[in-house]
Amino acid sequence: MYRTSSITDEQLLFLKKLIDKADPPVGAHLEKIATVTGIGDDNSDRFDTELLNLHPLGTFNNPELLEWLENYTGIESKYITNLHVNTMQEGAYFLPHIDNYHLKVSETFTFLLDKPVTGGEFILDGRNIDINCNKVLIFNGGRYPHGVRKVKKGIRKSFIVFYDIPNQNKPAPLL
Repeated sequence: MYRTSSITDEQLLFLKKLIDKADPPVGAHLEKIATVTGIGDDNSDRFDTELLNLHPLGTFNNPELLEWLENYTGIESKYITNLHVNTMQEGAYFLPHIDNYHLKVSETFTFLLDKPVTGGEFILDGRNIDINCNKVLIFNGGRYPHGVRKVKKGIRKSFIVFYDIPNQNKPAPLL
C-alpha cells in the first residue's frame, strides 16, 4: 500500500530552497488545475480553507526543481501531473480523500517539510502512518483514501508530487 524513502537533512534543506524560489503554474498546467478543488479553486469541503493552504507550483517552469525530483525519485518529470505545497495552521485538518478526482495520479510522493509539535498525523486507508522530515511517504494517492488529522500545535508543511506513470495504475505492493 505504501513505502518510504529516506531523505537527508542536506537534501531536505536543498529541496526547501528550490521550493521557496519555485514559480507558480503557467499555461496548460494552470488551465488543467484551475478547477481542481483546493488547488485551483479555494472551495473544498475536505478542509478548512482558512487554516489549510494548497499552493501549486509549476510543472514546466521550474527546471531545477524538476531535475532534483528526477534525481531523487528516478522518475522522469514528464510524468508529474501536479506539484503543490500544503501548509496547515493549528486547527487545520484534511479529511480522507482520493486524489484523482480531477488529476490522474498513480503515485504520490509526500515530503514533510515541517512537522507540527502535536497532531497532524497522516492517515492512509484508515490507519495512522508515522512520517517525519527524513522519511518520504510514497503511495498511490489515486487509489487509497488519505488525509491528515487536526494539527493541534505548530504548523505542518508538506510538499506533494503527483505522478501518472503508465502501467502504474495498479495497487502498490503491500508493506
